[in-house]
Amino acid sequence: MKKYILWDLDGTLINTNEIIIESWKATANWLGGPVPSDREIMATFGETIRDTVKRFWPEADVEETIDYYRGYQEEHLVRMVKLFPGVYEALEELKKKEVSLSVVTSRVGFSADEYLRKFDLYKFLDVVITCDDVSAHKPDPAPINLCISRLEEMHGRAIDRSECIMIGDTLYDIGCANNAGIDSALVEWSHPVDKEKMAELKLEPTMWFKSPFDVRKVALG
Repeated sequence: MKKYILWDLDGTLINTNEIIIESWKATANWLGGPVPSDREIMATFGETIRDTVKRFWPEADVEETIDYYRGYQEEHLVRMVKLFPGVYEALEELKKKEVSLSVVTSRVGFSADEYLRKFDLYKFLDVVITCDDVSAHKPDPAPINLCISRLEEMHGRAIDRSECIMIGDTLYDIGCANNAGIDSALVEWSHPVDKEKMAELKLEPTMWFKSPFDVRKVALG
């Protein structure tokens, strides 16, 4: 039984896949190309925004490129971003059963805050860890380690890591969980997963979830 559920944000709770892909393509056009493919963009899901800029355009001004990317996202936010079906209801059910829910995301703080407020998710969450809270990012264990540390402070007791699980949509989430010594679940409701790449990197999730309600199997018995 898992008492502490750590969720990724993008591609797990909120469906930002389309807007991320479109925003990077718009950014590529703004920079003068070349434009990365959907597959190439999806391979960056889970890494920090600065790492993605450096990956695609190593010669570009990072801050200017990020500003354009974020501006494009903000302009199209209402039209394109939504919760995945079943997410809100699953969180509501888990919270009623007093399961601890947290978010561990590579998204920067102000942007994560915007989405969490937009979809009224803060009321379900005990801890939120963003890119701004750590100097090392997924798959480094630092984000999960910090989340567990804050949960221990909140609940006033040491937490056995066997009670925790990280749920995400990318190899970065699984790697972070593996490195932090907790179980992991890879979601199948978001986007195609490069299973060959994960196998090559020896990143095997503890389990796979087809629906947000599958979390009940490990959290509620």
